Amino acid sequence: MTRVKRIFLKRIVLVRVLFYGSIILFLYTTIRYMNNTSFAKNITPIYFLKNKGDTNFFYNLAGVVKPGSINFIRGTDEVKFTLTDFDHDIYVYYKGALPNNFLEGNTVIATGNITDADKPNIFVSIKLMTDHSYNADKWLSNYSIKFRS
Repeated sequence: MTRVKRIFLKRIVLVRVLFYGSIILFLYTTIRYMNNTSFAKNITPIYFLKNKGDTNFFYNLAGVVKPGSINFIRGTDEVKFTLTDFDHDIYVYYKGALPNNFLEGNTVIATGNITDADKPNIFVSIKLMTDHSYNADKWLSNYSIKFRS
């Protein structure tokens, strides 16, 4: 009888360890997901006109770098530029190394957050990517004359 009892107690301990371990793993994954910037919302600048932005949330802001808007801050590795979807413009500040193909007129995805939820025209980026797979044709086909001038 004691042998059966011992086996039964080992199974109970094993089930408890697996149960609590899965709860800990679930909570850890949830917390990592909430703080991870790669799970940010994909949006365009017009999103902030239609919706109220959250300053505590990371966004992947996609758009085209407006011609003539790139300004390098002298003595630092900071850059500011205007990102547009040709309906709304937003100013982006970024500090760090720029991608090799970062040029005016290219499609860019900036990961970061807005500075003010009531006046969302300034975006602080922590990661900058040029993305040729992002479909900018929906903007450029309608505004190709406006873009070239």
